[in-house]
Formats: sequence, structure tokens, C-alpha cells
Amino acid sequence: MIDKLYALVNGDIMPENLDSTAVHEVLLPGHLYQMILREKLEDSLSMLKSKITKDITSAKAPNKVVELEYLKKNLENNMIGKAIEYFLSTGNLKSRTGLDLMQDKGFCVIADKLNNMRFLSHFRSIHRGAYFA
Repeated sequence: MIDKLYALVNGDIMPENLDSTAVHEVLLPGHLYQMILREKLEDSLSMLKSKITKDITSAKAPNKVVELEYLKKNLENNMIGKAIEYFLSTGNLKSRTGLDLMQDKGFCVIADKLNNMRFLSHFRSIHRGAYFA
């Protein structure tokens, strides 16, 4: 990189075109699903931790926390599956952090079935997102 910087300053090479696909970073679906799943798991575990802490400190029934049914009931209330299902069905991201993405809508592209080549091209293309539109 230092050699490239010196060559650019000396005028030996031209600056790179930022619109070139060679300098773009591609966010793959698996990485995006993993980021969503990680955030939702962190949220549900922190909610479970606060619920357990609240129930332990309450004078009502601190012993119910160690029961298996108590944990099952509180783990069933998390919405991890619903959040991922919503994302896959709408393409819109509901996130408290934004996951360091520039957009939260428009992650799905509808594959048009006009002909076979157009249909297959939707799966090979890179969607730049609603931010660039």
C-alpha cells in the first residue's frame, strides 16, 4: 500500500475508481443472517437475565427460578424466529443497532420470471441497495 501511495503521489498511477466492483465489499446473505441472529440472541439473553434477576430479588418466589418449566416458559417468549421470518418475508430489518448497515429496507429483490435468463440473473447479480437508488 505504501508503494501504491508513493506511485500515486509521483503520478505513475491513476487513483482507483470507487465505482469499480473490484473495490466494493459484498455483504453475503449468510453474514447478514448471522448478524441478525447474533443481535436477537443477545437481546433475548439479556431480557432473560434481567427477568431472572428480578425474580430472584423479589420476595414472592425466588425458588421458582431453578425450575425447568420457568426457564422453558421464559425462553419460549423470545422472538428470534419471528424476527428472522419477518426479515426474510419483507426484506426490512428491525434492529436496535442498525448492524452497521447504511439501510434498513430493501434487502429483498423480487426475481421476475419473464424468462429463464432474467430469472437466473437475479441470483447472480449484486444488489447495491436502496441507499444508492
